[in-house]
Amino acid sequence: MAPIAAQLVSLTGLNRRLPFRSATLILQVPLYGVPGILLYSILVLVAPGWVTPLGASFLGLVRGAALGIGLAAAGSALGRGSLLLSSLLLKQRDRPADPLQELSTFADTGWLRGFSLAQRVWPRGGYGLAVLSIAGEELIHRGLSLPLFCGTLGPRLGLLLSVACFMWFQTIGMPLIMAQMPMAAALVMGGVMGYLALTQHEVFPLIVAHYFFFATLVYLAPKAAEAQGKGKRAGYAGY
Repeated sequence: MAPIAAQLVSLTGLNRRLPFRSATLILQVPLYGVPGILLYSILVLVAPGWVTPLGASFLGLVRGAALGIGLAAAGSALGRGSLLLSSLLLKQRDRPADPLQELSTFADTGWLRGFSLAQRVWPRGGYGLAVLSIAGEELIHRGLSLPLFCGTLGPRLGLLLSVACFMWFQTIGMPLIMAQMPMAAALVMGGVMGYLALTQHEVFPLIVAHYFFFATLVYLAPKAAEAQGKGKRAGYAGY
């Protein structure tokens, strides 16, 4: 998606406000979700039995929000635990002890930096861009690949393979030491949400849960750190 985003930078004029690299990262955010949304939409029309139904409803919205906040707590705890363990094993004594500071650093790392930049440049629109990306990711993993894996390998092995793929997906473009946190979070999310997709047969609440999970850890926690004077970001610094 990077070449497409780079072409769009000049068309949108975003490079007049931001450095080219930052503008490209921002435009990649919605593009991440485009393939999943398109493929899922096509299969819903031509082969609906191959995908997990969307199942959009108000109740699903409420359930998804509650699930996402709960998963954020569990995923961040597991992720922080893995970072602390690796620090002990590698004898790194200079890692920040404050979890908010750690999350603030994490939110500006690897592929997540595009999401953080988008939210800072467009405080409201940035959330909308993230919705497209998260919806596409969820439709690919729980809407498409999970039914395919389970139909081929059975529910147990299919779920394990789906979780493994979801964990690997989170490490793309991430430094090795920081990849532990998204992998740990993906282990929790992939297992719980994969099980719910198989048993509840709907993906809409999982999209909502994924969004609330993401917003809690990547948007709200760094903002709290910044409010306490622990975040490293201010204005357009670091763009």
